[in-house]
Amino acid sequence: MPIPSECIVESRKIDTLVSELASDGCDIRAASDIKVLEGNLSLWIGAIGPIDIAAARQDEDVLHVRFRQPLDPRIIAHFNCG
Repeated sequence: MPIPSECIVESRKIDTLVSELASDGCDIRAASDIKVLEGNLSLWIGAIGPIDIAAARQDEDVLHVRFRQPLDPRIIAHFNCG
């Protein structure tokens, strides 16, 4: 199930959805143009954040990102329990 989130790009907030959440990264979809998600990025997943991220790969409507520091396993368990 996609998780509502927010990506911060140069002080601009973009509503996103996170899927495939893992300790080392996730996939992000944005309602607006996903191509603006580059450069210095941070992510808020619910109330968790900011999480520093780096773009790993981009498909048409999905940005695959890596976390600069692994997420705590308890965070993964919290969001994957639903």
